[in-house]
Amino acid sequence: FSISSMCHQFIHNCPIFCANSTRVIPLIILMGLTLYGCGGGGGGGASNKTTPTPPSDAPSCISTTEGCLTPSQYRNRINAIKRTHENQPGFSNQWGLGKIKANAAWAKIELKNGTGTAPGSGITLGAIDSGIDTGHPVFSGKTVTEKFLQNATDEDGSSMSHGTSVASVMVANPSQSFISQTNGARGVAWGADITMFAIPTGSGSGNYKPIPLASLNYLNESSRWPAIINEVTGWSNGGRSLDFVNVSLGFRGLIDMYSTSDLNANFNNVINAIAQSGSNRTVFVWAAGNSHGDPCDASDFPTGYKHLCSNGTVNAVSPDIMAGLPARISALRTNHIAVVAIKSDGEIASFSNRCGIAADWCIAAPGTAIRVAFFGPFGGQDAQRGSLSGSGTSYAAPHVTGGLAVMKHFFRSQLSNVALVNRLYATANKSGRYSNRDIYGQGLMDLDAAVSPIGFTYIVSGNQVSDGGVKLNDTGLSLGTAFGDGLSASMANDEIVVFDELGAPFWYSFDRLTDNRNSPSIQSRLRKFMSPTSNNREFNLFRPVLGSLSTESYNFGSERLSVGLMEASGFVDDGGHLSLLGQVFAINPPGTGPVDVSLFSNEMKSDQARVAGMEFVTRPFKKPIVFRSGVVSERQSLLRSSAAGAFGRISGNTIFAGLEGSLKVGSWHLGAGGEIGTVMAEVQDSLLTIRSPLATSAFALRAEKKLDEHDTITFVLSQPVRIESGHAEYTVPIGRTTEGDVLKATKSVDLEPSGRQIDVVAQWRRNLPSDSGDFRLATGLSFHPGHRANVEPELSVLAGWRVRF
Repeated sequence: FSISSMCHQFIHNCPIFCANSTRVIPLIILMGLTLYGCGGGGGGGASNKTTPTPPSDAPSCISTTEGCLTPSQYRNRINAIKRTHENQPGFSNQWGLGKIKANAAWAKIELKNGTGTAPGSGITLGAIDSGIDTGHPVFSGKTVTEKFLQNATDEDGSSMSHGTSVASVMVANPSQSFISQTNGARGVAWGADITMFAIPTGSGSGNYKPIPLASLNYLNESSRWPAIINEVTGWSNGGRSLDFVNVSLGFRGLIDMYSTSDLNANFNNVINAIAQSGSNRTVFVWAAGNSHGDPCDASDFPTGYKHLCSNGTVNAVSPDIMAGLPARISALRTNHIAVVAIKSDGEIASFSNRCGIAADWCIAAPGTAIRVAFFGPFGGQDAQRGSLSGSGTSYAAPHVTGGLAVMKHFFRSQLSNVALVNRLYATANKSGRYSNRDIYGQGLMDLDAAVSPIGFTYIVSGNQVSDGGVKLNDTGLSLGTAFGDGLSASMANDEIVVFDELGAPFWYSFDRLTDNRNSPSIQSRLRKFMSPTSNNREFNLFRPVLGSLSTESYNFGSERLSVGLMEASGFVDDGGHLSLLGQVFAINPPGTGPVDVSLFSNEMKSDQARVAGMEFVTRPFKKPIVFRSGVVSERQSLLRSSAAGAFGRISGNTIFAGLEGSLKVGSWHLGAGGEIGTVMAEVQDSLLTIRSPLATSAFALRAEKKLDEHDTITFVLSQPVRIESGHAEYTVPIGRTTEGDVLKATKSVDLEPSGRQIDVVAQWRRNLPSDSGDFRLATGLSFHPGHRANVEPELSVLAGWRVRF
């Protein structure tokens, strides 16, 4: 018998904006037309939906070194980086790299870790082979270690170094000058290091003769192949061990010819050494063999298998014995891979063994005309270095070994070796010809698919990846204006990990699971602008006035019960604490004293989060000064923020108190008001915990003057509800261990926003003749919109026409 190198043949080939000189100010232009019937009213319209739903774009923000990228941005950048690699001769010289989509995996690693990140960095791959030329330029700059086993000696270049060629397919990173001079190529994991275990090898020439059980028994002695395997699995250096080991050699004899009992009786020590113990075993990647079509004599084949030598040639329906061991030995089925070779057109190579009975543990990879490093005799001289094209399953196997290193790098070493093997199989291309399991087994390796999510991705709330969770696409936190950027700014540099259906980790930008309302919606701006001019009681109900500040008419102590549908604030995302209510059903019980009470609820509004409230109003000194207090109870929201998915359920009760007053100075009507509040928040089943009551505030100043019987001008300066103090904490999954434990990080945050929104508005209104309506024109400037200091001022221009019919 002889140990055969699995190589076959060689061919030598030597919004709209306005700007000034210092800053850009977003400009919003709004126009409105309101028709109203006799008796006035109106100005309502579409509801303000606050049903908890995730932000539409939030879950789609992938964490990269270039910032948070949406799926389309991410795809565009990946495609651009892929093209960069495709245009480099180190890639284009090696057709197999494109076939397994290595450039896509490289691009994803680079986009995640930074420009120029070499795939496989920090990983050492192993190989059992003839040896390696440690001084070859394709290995320049990397750590190359060589150990000599079984009396092997260092190769002197008098014959071609098979091990050097195999290693280059995995890890070669030649300089551009070497590539241009020799048509050289990069390896699949060109950032990885290599440790070579050199053993004596033979040529495997002559008729194909299956290895007999007696020879297997000889190799089974502890000082022979078990010793080799134990050396490999026990290797470590600087904290590194060998996760993936390439073996592009083996023994003749199709696995079909050897039963489980025969192998257990004659090869048990080797089997046990490969199987190992422990949770993160070394994976062995084996060349399936180049036996198909080799010359043979049926008399050399065991009884019952003579048909595998047909017409004098081998019908290699399955891998050779070493590569095919998992077909017979269940203990090897998680860390033992057989690799068959395909041609550039995707078809199985004529010489390659097929997957056959080892299909579940077999995969296809490029194996013909592969550019490899050359060390050996050339031009009459030994020990020459260069590159050449070679074919064989010897070169298919290192594609897979290098691919596993790329996968390990992408997943930050958080997946066990066994999990990576399972993922390799699950993501292989099984379409078209590759659906033929007898030939291609699990299909053609696809590195792009291997580092992409499979199925839905989940945010796990438990301590184990297997605990399950909620879908990323169902998760979001929509923050009301009051929160500003206090919470989202803290999240800005944080990642959250999600897990796909195979438990692989993928990282997203945590802050993009939230969205902030930097300013009121266009809809609410227009509704406030076009609302009726009167702020007196409608249906004998007190209409909140913070922001419009009309305190001119109150009907305290009314003996009538009033019921109606009302908008709690003309500016839904702005104003005082009652702006949290939106459109509500209201009731005003008969008054019996100097305190007026109003009750609010939106139970009839199916498109809004459930909110109820109560307000007390009193004017104690018969002066134009009004004291106000009340409670707003939100059952599905918190300060108009909504949550979904992993952010759980949020609710809160707000207690507020305020003071409003007005006076007349000459022809001007002046008003001012302010509110303070305390919010008791409740958060359940959420990544977020609010640790303290939230203190809030709102204020406004107003000046109005009637220019003549038709024209009125109004100036308003206001601050919408803002959190003044409060503390929260969030606990976020950030990774996993190879055993499946979820790693989490906890962070505390001060909820006070970085800025304070101040709105300055000037409005002109002209009544139309015969009281048929009015025309309005307003301009406003909002500083620190959404209470965010880093947001440019926002200028708005509004025009509207209200018509009576």
